[in-house]
Amino acid sequence: MRIRPFLASLLIAGFSFTVGFFARPRLNPLAVRVYERVKGPPRPREVPRPASMLSGAEPLTMPAPRFEPGVAVAGGRLYLFSGFYDEGLHATERSDMFDPASGVWTQMASVPVAVTHAGLAVLGDEIWIAGGFTGHHPGPAGRAVWRYHIPGNEWRAGPLLPEARGAGGLVNAEGTLHYFGGLKPDRQTDSSDHWSLAPGAAVWEHRAPLPVAVNHFSAILLDGRVHLLGGQHGHDVSFQDVALHQVYDPARDSWSSAAPLPRARSHTEPGTFLLDGRIVQVGGRSNEIPVLYDIAAYDGKSDTWRTLPGLPVPMRAPVARVLGPWLYAGSGGVTSSGIQPTPLWYRFPASALGASSR
Repeated sequence: MRIRPFLASLLIAGFSFTVGFFARPRLNPLAVRVYERVKGPPRPREVPRPASMLSGAEPLTMPAPRFEPGVAVAGGRLYLFSGFYDEGLHATERSDMFDPASGVWTQMASVPVAVTHAGLAVLGDEIWIAGGFTGHHPGPAGRAVWRYHIPGNEWRAGPLLPEARGAGGLVNAEGTLHYFGGLKPDRQTDSSDHWSLAPGAAVWEHRAPLPVAVNHFSAILLDGRVHLLGGQHGHDVSFQDVALHQVYDPARDSWSSAAPLPRARSHTEPGTFLLDGRIVQVGGRSNEIPVLYDIAAYDGKSDTWRTLPGLPVPMRAPVARVLGPWLYAGSGGVTSSGIQPTPLWYRFPASALGASSR
C-alpha cells in the first residue's frame, strides 16, 4: 500500500525537474539540444507558391554557404559578416565583400568573434555590429559592440550594450544608433528595451521601449522613422511569428503602428532593404511554414503592402539587396528544415521586382 504514494512522489519530482530543466535552457545549453531532439522539428506546412516568380534569374555562388549572416551595403558594395555555415548551426568568424562592378568576392578581416543574430548599421566609414549570439548554436547572448573600419579593413571595439541581447535590431537614425528589442540571456524571453548611442558618446541611453517586445524582426529607416517589421515571440523552447509593424519616431521618441505584414513573418533581417522609397522584404519563415518564396513591398505614403514576384526557391533569412541595376538574392536556409545553408544566390534585373510602379 505504501508503494503507490512513493511512485506518485517520484513522478511528481520527475515532472518538476523536467519542467525546470527545459524552462531555463540558457542556464544549461545541453537542455536546448535535448529538448529539440525530444520535441522534434515542427511539422511543416506546404510552402505556398506566389502567383508569379522573378524572371531573368542568373545563378551565382558565394565563397561559402551562409545562414543568418550580418549584411550591410556601403559604398555600393555588399558586406557579409559571420553567420552559420552548416545545418549543425556552427558559426564562422568569416567576413566577405562583394563588388558588383567586378562581380568578385574578397575575403576581409574576420569578425573578432563568431556572432549571429546581431544588429548591423552603417555609420560613416564604419559598419557597426551590436549584440547577438556568440559562437555555435545555442550560443550565449552578448553585450559586445564591434566597429568594422572599411578603409583600414580592421575591427575596433565599441561601447558595450547595457545588457546582453540577441536577435535585436540596430539602426542609424541621423547619426544616432538605436538598438531595439531582441532576446534576453535565457534566449526565450523577449525584451522591449530600446537604447540609443549619440555621436561620440561612450554610454548607451534608455529611450522609449517597444510597445510589443519582439525578436527576429527587420529594422529599417524610412523617411526619418524606424520600422520594425514582423518578428517572433520566444525562441528556443517555443516561438510564434507575428505580423506586427511598429514604427518609431526619433524626433519625438514615440511609437505608433502601421499596416501589418501580409502574413506573420520572421527571419527576413538579411533580406530587407529600401528600393525607390519603399521597404522590400525577401523570404523568411511563417510559423509552420519553414521557408518562404514571398517578396513584399511596403509603401509608407499610402501605408500599404503589395505582393511582388517571388523567389525561384523558398529561403529563410536570405541575403538580398539591389546593387545598381541588379537584384541579388539567395543564400540563407533552404530545404524543408529551413536551416540548411547554401552558397547559391541569384542575380535578376531589378526591374523584375516592379516595386517602383504605383
